[in-house]
Amino acid sequence: YFKMQGQPLAGKTIHLRVNLSGMAKISEFDFVSEEGEVIKPFAMHVEDASGDDQEFFGEVSLPSQPFRIAVRGTDAQGLRMQRYNSPLFRAQTVSVSAPEGGRELIPGKTRTLTFAVRNGGLPATFRIDVFDSAQFTTRVEPKELTLASGASGTVAVDLSVPAGTRVGSSVTLVLTATQTNSPGRFNSVVEEFTVSPPESTSPRN
Repeated sequence: YFKMQGQPLAGKTIHLRVNLSGMAKISEFDFVSEEGEVIKPFAMHVEDASGDDQEFFGEVSLPSQPFRIAVRGTDAQGLRMQRYNSPLFRAQTVSVSAPEGGRELIPGKTRTLTFAVRNGGLPATFRIDVFDSAQFTTRVEPKELTLASGASGTVAVDLSVPAGTRVGSSVTLVLTATQTNSPGRFNSVVEEFTVSPPESTSPRN
């Protein structure tokens, strides 16, 4: 298991891992709203416990509204306690998938990356935004995708690496798909690339 890219998908069952530090006896896990009101509880089980640290794991069905994760229980003194995970998650109907292949960029070369965008909601048009930390992006095509319900489309991104780029430097690329008539419906993917030396050549007989 590994950390999910972007926002989770609405209506899906996911694997959730929660790490807690500090002695506590947890009695309940909840999805809570932006205002802190309980949306619904969910079940988790202890997968590992070492000293004051505990790791919980479970398969959960996500709510459709924005949510945070909250835990309730008692502390080492037997007093009631609760903790909130600060990030606000927004389950989405659009997903973005990273390209296959290695994560190497070669100085003096252009690499074309192909991302997949899938629409799990009603028919919609999505604006494509790309950011890369080195400003290597020279092409994004298309810049908008119109997708039927359940349909997928691809986006091609060209990264052109200048010949003098230092080998070993890293590049972060973020691609975001945003529904044009509903900016709150979006998802993204973050990819890390490394500038690698060109393949060496040797004389041949």
